[in-house]
Amino acid sequence: MKIKLSPKVRQRGGAMIAYFILAMIVASSVAAVATFVAQGAYQTKRRAAMVDARMLAESGVDIGARNLETSFTNSSGTWVTRMGSNGYAAGTSITLGSVTYSVYQRTVSSPFTNKTGTIQVLVTNTSSPSFARIQAYSTVMNGVPQTNTGYMEMIYGLGAAIVDVDAGNFANATADKANAQTHGNVTITSPAGKPTIIDGGILANGRVNMDADTTGIPASSLSQSNYGTAMQVPDYTNPGSPDQLFDFTRFRVAADAMGTHYTNFAAFSNVVKAAQVTNGFLEGIIYVDMRKTSPLPDTKKSSGWTNTIRIKGTLVLNFTNSWTATDKFFNEADMEINPANWNSPFNLTNPATYAAASGYPPTINNAAKRATNATVSAALTAAGFAPFTATDDLPAIMYNIGVFDIHGSANVCGVIYSPNYMEIENKNPAGRAGGSTQYFSGSIITGGGVFLDNGDVKNRTVVSFDPLALDKLATQGNKGKVIKLVYRQ
Repeated sequence: MKIKLSPKVRQRGGAMIAYFILAMIVASSVAAVATFVAQGAYQTKRRAAMVDARMLAESGVDIGARNLETSFTNSSGTWVTRMGSNGYAAGTSITLGSVTYSVYQRTVSSPFTNKTGTIQVLVTNTSSPSFARIQAYSTVMNGVPQTNTGYMEMIYGLGAAIVDVDAGNFANATADKANAQTHGNVTITSPAGKPTIIDGGILANGRVNMDADTTGIPASSLSQSNYGTAMQVPDYTNPGSPDQLFDFTRFRVAADAMGTHYTNFAAFSNVVKAAQVTNGFLEGIIYVDMRKTSPLPDTKKSSGWTNTIRIKGTLVLNFTNSWTATDKFFNEADMEINPANWNSPFNLTNPATYAAASGYPPTINNAAKRATNATVSAALTAAGFAPFTATDDLPAIMYNIGVFDIHGSANVCGVIYSPNYMEIENKNPAGRAGGSTQYFSGSIITGGGVFLDNGDVKNRTVVSFDPLALDKLATQGNKGKVIKLVYRQ
């Protein structure tokens, strides 16, 4: 006996199979959509985590740069101890390429919420670093690390044609010598119709005082009365202190190695006279011990000085024994120190031509007189000082106390530094019928006010700011340096 399925039973079995297949398709679709949504949510979360981690790493570099800058600009202790006070632990030295770094590291959480990062500050392994590399690492979600790196240079940060850190006297605006010499202000006087040219601005903690005949200096280029404000210029001019801008002993050691240390003014006079015969230049760091005698030494024409002080390098006047901050060394001699080329296209009345004619940096022909000479470097190292580098900017004129009172013609490129009062008077002692020119390119940095006086309508006086003469200034322990971001990645 055979059993036969009716057509209705066969139809019901086929429908069940069709329903089953449809259910499988729907379930697969729902699973696929769920998987897609889950993967999308994960990717979105991962991207958000990557953005957070990237922002944290970039912020870490900014925090590291700020910590490093405050370590250099703060005046108490060493920059190394100040890095420690900022939470950085000193690590080992590492070498990347040809540069050896000291590593300082900290973990940072503030100001971030429930996130942390690691900051590494890699500073060139020297007592006066000029370059740093800051790296920040962060991981916001497992497997989403991000890194940011900033490359920094330490540059001198007080840039202006004239910088005066003395507190000054806000109440006295009289443009006379006493206002500068007694009160520590910047004072500029000019004859009618012959203004002094200040190209590059004035930065002063006290006042900037000018007489009615001094014109052409826009108010926008003056930053004055900064003492006691957030804009106060830090004082790196305390004579003989660790906070003075330059270490005079370091320069003396270098001059000893060069054979250019003159232990009295007469010895210096003799070498200047000998160079005058051949119209040549003294080269290197010319270090002169200025002993106090009675009467005080000078280069006045009345005392028989007919020579021009010609130097390619640095003139250091070390006022010894009992010189005071008000004792004056009168200099009526003409000066050419890293002189600008006053031939065409130089135009004294056109600041746009100054940089092209600059005599800084000087070309020193005698290798033994170069600050980077191996013998000089060895002497500095043996004395516990960092050797000078090829990128260092050395001042044109610096002195430690007393007043180097400049009266004669001057063509000087580079920084002029005095920890106390500075006096520059264009008096034309040579009696030139066409007048006398005083041209200073670089920056005048003073700790006790400056009197800038153009005394005759025939004379010309110019002070011009040249950032290339001081951005890598060889200061004591990086005094006055700030952090500049070169590039980041």
